[in-house]
Amino acid sequence: PMRLTTLGRKEQQDKLDDFSDAAADKELAWMRESVAEMKAKFDPEKLDEESKTSFDMWALSLDQSEKADKFRRHGYVFIRDSIPTYLPNFMINFHEVAEKADMEAYVARLKAFGPAIDQVVEQSKMAAAEGIRPPLFSFGQVIGEARNVITGAPFSAGADSPLLVDVKAKKKQLLDEGKITADEAKAFETQASEAMTGVIKPVYERVIAWLETDKANASPQS
Repeated sequence: PMRLTTLGRKEQQDKLDDFSDAAADKELAWMRESVAEMKAKFDPEKLDEESKTSFDMWALSLDQSEKADKFRRHGYVFIRDSIPTYLPNFMINFHEVAEKADMEAYVARLKAFGPAIDQVVEQSKMAAAEGIRPPLFSFGQVIGEARNVITGAPFSAGADSPLLVDVKAKKKQLLDEGKITADEAKAFETQASEAMTGVIKPVYERVIAWLETDKANASPQS
């Protein structure tokens, strides 16, 4: 869903990616089936040069994915500019709002922050169980970034947080263009604020709590 959005497409724009092991397994299984079907239907020796290159590249993609899957836990989950920072940046910079439905999808995605980030925390915990975690300084970076996301209105007193600034700007654009009513604009801001305080703030606090706990096991040596 998120890649579709970065490509300017609006299919599944009310969803975030699935970061679970089950999703990774499903994608790898799909690649295996796809390559197997390709090899069953096409003889590479009978293809022209361009088609044969495509054939070889897709087969190579599966081979690389199979090899990389053995090291699924080895990528650091929480580092600078990782999911806690990327998701709000993604919403601000990639989720365009040109119609009422786009704003409805925006609110749905804010509500999806909870399940998505909980999946990422679980990935971090599974990696830590295997002794794989970033060096100590990364913990401080990510904790600071997570706190920044949930600082400011509606999360706390003070100026509007970047997410709320974005919500207000995008619903105002719809209102100014006559695509929503004043009541609908107010409702969108209320729904977004409730998602931020009811879903996003708690899940970011869970990220912070996990990192604060696990940093005692991190190496000060990078």
